[in-house]
Amino acid sequence: MKNKPIIVMRGSIIYVLFPEKVLVGIGSMQWVSYNQYDNWNRQGIALFRDMILKSKENEYASATEQMTLAIKCGIRGTSTARPEI
Repeated sequence: MKNKPIIVMRGSIIYVLFPEKVLVGIGSMQWVSYNQYDNWNRQGIALFRDMILKSKENEYASATEQMTLAIKCGIRGTSTARPEI
């Protein structure tokens, strides 16, 4: 399956990486979607995804660090429901 996501766990944060978007689970109930439709710059999504993939176990492991990374990449997220994977 071509669009099978990569799941990365960092502390209490879950990153679900798709080629065109990133879903972030914060805690057990809050999910944020970073996708190309809400952002003018696709490169920001690609950079965000690559930074998460290359990160160490303790990097981007809190909501604050995750939001700071999104700001550095120039992207913004929208609230979404928990994905069915």
